Amino acid sequence: MNVRRFFYLLSCYLTRSANFRFPPRLMWLRVRAEGEIVHIEIEDDGVGMDQENPVPGSGIGLHNVRQRLKGQLWVSAGSSSGTKVVIEVPLAHPAR
Repeated sequence: MNVRRFFYLLSCYLTRSANFRFPPRLMWLRVRAEGEIVHIEIEDDGVGMDQENPVPGSGIGLHNVRQRLKGQLWVSAGSSSGTKVVIEVPLAHPAR
């Protein structure tokens, strides 16, 4: 897959997912490159998610993203403090 298309689709997927159940008031998308690594951060001020007790049937999307990435993905979320997803992937070959 084209690298540019991969990053575009990934950003679209994650921002759409953030709006799925309880849309946030604000959302931030930050993308930057440092050498051969691309950093993507998507953060919102929504209701967050309980990582210890996720909603049944949810979470498969992040699992799929993790499976496809040739990099790292972190999620920081509280049950009422919004969610932040951070992704770091090599620019040359970001997906499997």
